[in-house]
This record gives sequence, structure tokens and C-alpha cells, in this order.
Amino acid sequence: MYRRCAVDLHDDTPTTFRNVFNESGIYSTQLFTRKAVDLINAHSRKKPFFLHLAYQAVHAPLQVPKKYTKYYSKLMRPKRRLYAAMTTAMDEGVGQVVNAIKRKGLWKNTEVLAGHCTLDSHIKILYRIPRHDGRIPRHDGRIPRQDGRIPRHDGRIPRHDGRIPRHDGRIPRQDGRIPRHDGRIPRHDGRIPRQDGRIPRPDVLVFTTDNGANPSHGGSNFPLRGKKNQFFEGGIKGVAFVASPLLKVKNYINRGLMHVSDWFPTLIHVAGGNLRGTKNVSGINQWNAISKHQPSKRHMILHGIDPMDTVLSTTFTSFNKTFDIRMAAALRIGDYKLITGATNKASKHKKIFKPSSLIKLYHIGRDPKEQHNIAQYHMARVKEMLQVLQAYYNTSVPVTYPLSDIVQPRNSAWGPWR
Repeated sequence: MYRRCAVDLHDDTPTTFRNVFNESGIYSTQLFTRKAVDLINAHSRKKPFFLHLAYQAVHAPLQVPKKYTKYYSKLMRPKRRLYAAMTTAMDEGVGQVVNAIKRKGLWKNTEVLAGHCTLDSHIKILYRIPRHDGRIPRHDGRIPRQDGRIPRHDGRIPRHDGRIPRHDGRIPRQDGRIPRHDGRIPRHDGRIPRQDGRIPRPDVLVFTTDNGANPSHGGSNFPLRGKKNQFFEGGIKGVAFVASPLLKVKNYINRGLMHVSDWFPTLIHVAGGNLRGTKNVSGINQWNAISKHQPSKRHMILHGIDPMDTVLSTTFTSFNKTFDIRMAAALRIGDYKLITGATNKASKHKKIFKPSSLIKLYHIGRDPKEQHNIAQYHMARVKEMLQVLQAYYNTSVPVTYPLSDIVQPRNSAWGPWR
């Protein structure tokens, strides 16, 4: 818990922590853009880099410099007008970042992600000396002369003590001379060559969001149902675009299933890396679905299970032997999406719900607006999906709320207190 306001803006490095006090009155979108451009301009062209730029826009509180609102004077709703102006300011910032990369001459060898992920590439080189099984090849004892004639031999094979001559690991040249080696391993620039020998030049721009909009703050999810913090499509369906010369198919809309966790293995693949050494990666490499418009490899998405969001119900049904439908949860398998719990947040604490109202099944392909609950017509599918939810719930980490620390800012700024 905290008891007074303080500055909570940092300009840190991997080894230092520094509060920033001299940027009061600067719009954060412009501040983050300026910092990103400065980093690009100061970067050496000889070194790779990854940029993760996570704007605070577009998000409440609705604030924006006045120069951007003039473009939307015809919008009647004040919040919608501010929301649109904030989007324009963010769009301008992204353009400045891309232009900085192009001026630096890095665009054709750059990967930029505006949204969710980080990349690291690791190269490991292992030189192995072939093992020897100790066996000596058989010889018939005849040694050819230089004139090609075979001399006579008494047939006796000379004795051998069985010892294998030592080898110092040096590989002779074709001319018979042994090259000198100082033992140093040549440096590697970290780039992984393709099978054809060429060095890949990733040029990928990903722009993505995290969740649906909040209409009370100027956003709109039309024509989808729901909003932020709800399991309807309007709250969980994010929009994104990918721009890259690596795309085999361009200018199309991809409607396949993809989860935010899929960005990690997808971008690792694009960068030429691999997932060796990582543990419990839930994401799926979706690059073929994106670049070639192939079917998505993902068939199922767990949208969430919230045991703290539980309502009262009149009686238990057979479904409660599978999964507690009083909990807020959502699961997508193929075109079918199952939602449990109370979807009307405003009234969930004001009444006791009937079990039948706590289960909703929609076919998103035929009913993207989620207007027709078909649970009663597909009870077998509902039970199957509830079993999947229960399996996820059994392996989930219990919800805990540790005691809050009593902390205070230092020198009018927030920072680590332990």
C-alpha cells in the first residue's frame, strides 16, 4: 500500500536504476517515441538489436495534445473524439520510429514488435573428434613395388603390440603438411545461414493489441458483443497486422485461431533461432499460417478461468460434477466457444442465478456476434468442453493474495523497496 503520490518514471539500464524528474508535461506517446528514435540513432549498424515499444496509448485516461483533436472536430462524442486523436498520435509515433530505422539503413535487417514479446538468439558451436573403435584393419602382407610387380612374401604377418598411435587432433593438408593452429575459435556474428548459404534478412513489423476496447472510454468493438474484461469476442479478440517481404501471400485477412503466446515461437523461427533450452512453451509457431495463409496450427484456446469470480446458484446440476459452472471461464475449441459463470457483471451480486443461465455455447463461425446460445442443443459437446476446463483447472496455480507491504516513495520517487 502507498500513502502519497510520487514520480514513477524510470530510465534504466541492465545495471542501473534512475528516476526521471524532468519530463513533466510531456505526452508519454511522444516521450516513448523520442526515446526509441534516440536508441536507434545511437545504435551501431554492426550489432543486431530488438526493439519492444509498448505505448500507453490508446488507453485511459483520455489525454492528448490539442493539435491532434482538430482532425476529429466532426465527431460528436467527446470521448470518441479524444480516443481517435490519441490513435493518430500513436500512429505518428510508429511512423517516426520506422523512418528512423530506414534513415539508419537498418530496415532490411530489422525486426520490430510493437506489442508483446522479446527475442534472444544464442549460437552454440561444438567440435567433436570422431571416436575410434581400436580395431586394426587386416593386411595380406604384400607390399607392391613401384614398378607395379608384387614381390614374393613368406606369408608371415609382423607382430603388433595393439597400441594405437596418439593423434594430436591436427588435420593434415592435402599436400601432407601439418598446418599450425593457435587453438582460437573464429568469431561468429550470430547470424544463422540458410541451407542455400545466404544470410537471412528478416524484415518484419508486427503491430498488435492486448484486448478489446472499453466503450465507456471512447473505444468500440462493433459489431462484436462485449468489451474489455469480458469473455465475449469484443473483449478478447485482438486485431493485429504483419508487414514483411518474407510474406508469401499478402493483402489478405487471416481469421485463424492465434493466441498471444504464439508470438514467441513464431518470431524465434523468423529470426532463425530455436527453442532448445526453453521449458513449458505453450505457444505455437504460426509463421506458415501468417506468411503462406495456411490453416492455423492452433485448435484450442483457454481464454481464462477466474475462481475469484464466482456467483451464487440455486441448485447444482450434473455439470457441476464436471466443472463448477458458477466460476467465470471460457474455452474455444474449433468454432465453438463455451462461457460459464455470470456474464452480466452489473447484476452478478444482486441475484441468485439458475444453472441454465450459467452455461453459454456459441458457434463463432456462424454466429460471430454471439447472439444465439446453443448449449441446450449440444449437451454432449458442452460436457466435453467442461471436462477440458476442469483439466486446466486441476493444473492451475491456486489464487493467493499475500499481505501488502507498507512502502513509501524515496526522494519523491517510486523504486525498489527490498
